[in-house]
Amino acid sequence: MKFRNTIQLGAALVLLVALYFGQQLLERKSDEMVQEAKKVFSFTLEDIHTLTIHRLDEAPTVGVRQEDGSWAITEPNPAIRAYDTLWDRVAEHLAALKDERTLPGDAMDLDTYGLTVPRLTIMAEAAGKEFTLRFGYLEPTQSYRYAQLDGGAVFLVSKDVVFELDRPLNLLRDSFVVTDREAPIVRLEYARYMSVEEAERREEPDRIGEESFVMVLERADGESPWEQLSPVHVAAKQDAVNELVNELQYARGRSHIDAPESLSDYGLDPAIARITVVDGGDGYPQTFYFGEAVSEGEEGGIYVRKEGEPSVFLMDAHILTLFPRGPNSLRERRLLTRATKISKIECVFADGGYTLALEEGNRWKMVDPPLDDTDLFYVSQFISAFKMLEGVRFYPGKPAEYGLDTPEAIFRLTLAGEAEPIEIRLARSADVEGHYYVLTDAGEVASLPEEHIQFLLADAQAFRDRTLLRFDQQRAIRMDFSYEGADYTLEKKYNRWLVTIPEGHFMPNQRDAADLLDAVSGLRTVGAEDTADSGSAEFGFSNPRFVFTVTLAPLEADGEAEMFGPLTVGGVVPGIAQQRFAQSATRDGVFRIGQPFIEAIQAAVGGIRTQSGGAK
Repeated sequence: MKFRNTIQLGAALVLLVALYFGQQLLERKSDEMVQEAKKVFSFTLEDIHTLTIHRLDEAPTVGVRQEDGSWAITEPNPAIRAYDTLWDRVAEHLAALKDERTLPGDAMDLDTYGLTVPRLTIMAEAAGKEFTLRFGYLEPTQSYRYAQLDGGAVFLVSKDVVFELDRPLNLLRDSFVVTDREAPIVRLEYARYMSVEEAERREEPDRIGEESFVMVLERADGESPWEQLSPVHVAAKQDAVNELVNELQYARGRSHIDAPESLSDYGLDPAIARITVVDGGDGYPQTFYFGEAVSEGEEGGIYVRKEGEPSVFLMDAHILTLFPRGPNSLRERRLLTRATKISKIECVFADGGYTLALEEGNRWKMVDPPLDDTDLFYVSQFISAFKMLEGVRFYPGKPAEYGLDTPEAIFRLTLAGEAEPIEIRLARSADVEGHYYVLTDAGEVASLPEEHIQFLLADAQAFRDRTLLRFDQQRAIRMDFSYEGADYTLEKKYNRWLVTIPEGHFMPNQRDAADLLDAVSGLRTVGAEDTADSGSAEFGFSNPRFVFTVTLAPLEADGEAEMFGPLTVGGVVPGIAQQRFAQSATRDGVFRIGQPFIEAIQAAVGGIRTQSGGAK
């Protein structure tokens, strides 16, 4: 092909593309002109000064745009706060209203179109002019509603647009309880009012309706921890305070009564409680009074009144469960207030102690005294329980007044990322039997019942692994055991456990073999004996109840099988019928186990049958 022909074809292609896109542009412009021609009004939403929304069988709601662009409700009650976002949305859809089709001029039977008594009437003042829009029935296709502007011709409007205009007062009002939901609350005052019952209990009838106690909590900003400033200055219980604050900050009111005849009808004269909050935005206090709780149907909730506003409304009664029950309900009661990750635990007793350290791989190890069988599960449970301990009662004064200068136990806890440990001290109470005084990491003196902190007084042996015979059940290929003097051997062949000793026996239910393995590999001690003489007759190992050895398959094809055991279970612990003595070749010492282990073994062995079908 000649170069000139190529140029001509290229020019033709460019021309075709230009024509195509030009046609598209013309069509788009034409469509925009059609849509623009459909617009009923020429003003924008910013031009709308006054809006009246009159829904059928409801009083009109009137909103006026302020100089700063916000809205104010003037009817039915000027005290109602407007929800600016929704008012702007209504104004935007009104300004963009389109006449989808105008009916013929003689189509003026307004009853037929539902326009004599319209379901919705919108009156507005915009760009210095006033107008009235009425909306009636849906037309037959159910896509449009009949509408009429200032008594003119009837036309059709999209039902979706009418939906945006048809807003009830409960949506047009700002129903959020606090003024600014985005600004974090930084101060909270809670006051409970004296009830008749409390006044009678205190023998102070004149104080009914007065504030029984006032609690003040504060934080520097939305990220800082809460502190209780009154009635005593202490750290606050962070989770409980945040839950109460969040419940209030994001709550919405409903079922508003804008002109209540009597506040006493709603339990608000007197109220049961008061909450005053200050946020980190404008810093103005907002006060709420809480009254009677009701539970009838969908109207259930608690009546609330905001100071400075006449209306009473309902909000979710769940907030009642978050109210403090007393002046110290929201104070931090934990012994360990900074319950972050612990990397080291050093315990000092009058006669010894121990040190646990978190080593590489996040594995705990008893480093003093050195033990290689630290029970990681027990350490985890110990730390979790320690973090959850809470003081029952708190005391004024110096720690020395409660014997905490010479304590029975000291716990030095090193937190991850910190060089200096924090310290918890325990001293037996000389005043209250069965209680201990505790010096918390916040420097406060509290008391706890002895049974709550007994686990803290355990020695290093309590942290040893309590599993007597640990092995991988999946590798088990042979079990040799004796039970009540009878010998058994089970071998795994063809993925089934077969009874090879005694002869002529089998195990019809393979679950029994699995239960036997579960019971042995999961056996944990409940205590240890302080003795090295395992041959003592009192342990019953010379005539044991149960002896068990397991053989495991080699880890590699050319490897050797491994044997674990024996595990030996002896006699009953004197004075403790539900415990037995046990020892293991893999552990030094004599231990105590629970009687349920023997019951599990008995059930598994009971599943072995003779070839004739009888039980062994």
